[in-house]
Amino acid sequence: MYKEENIVLRAMQEEDLKKSIGWVNDPDTARAVNRFSPVSYANHEKWFHSIINDPKRTVFAIESDDGKYVGNCGFNDIDFRNRKAELWIYLCKESTGKGYGLNATTALIKYGYNKLNLNRIYLYVMGYNKPAISLYKKIGFEQEGVFKENFYVDGKYEDTVHMALLRNNFKL
Repeated sequence: MYKEENIVLRAMQEEDLKKSIGWVNDPDTARAVNRFSPVSYANHEKWFHSIINDPKRTVFAIESDDGKYVGNCGFNDIDFRNRKAELWIYLCKESTGKGYGLNATTALIKYGYNKLNLNRIYLYVMGYNKPAISLYKKIGFEQEGVFKENFYVDGKYEDTVHMALLRNNFKL
């Protein structure tokens, strides 16, 4: 378990899938993470089993300090040689705006630097997801580039913002 103010990161369990499938298929969440088709429960289970058995990926459940399961986060493409990984996170819609995203991201970054010995944590975010971009900047992520018209979303091409945070620039 990894704690930060008002949240705990814990191992995601198979029973969490029953709740998180609804978040994954929520239209607003899907748009924020650029998912364009619904996810079946069987595919959600396959994703979970693939991630827990892959040493280059990790997943955590995010719990509020009152024990409510509010989201998931983790790393993809963990590169132990070059000490870098891609960060991802999503929260259930009802839990946004309460500081959980900021604190879960901070806890995940600390895990990445202190437990995985990462030097660089990077991510991409849809250009229209201004709240996420602001949150990442607040933590210390720097914009490294914009991929123009990188994804086709809702009938038009959208940019993705690529950001990274180096260990020696992490201040929280």
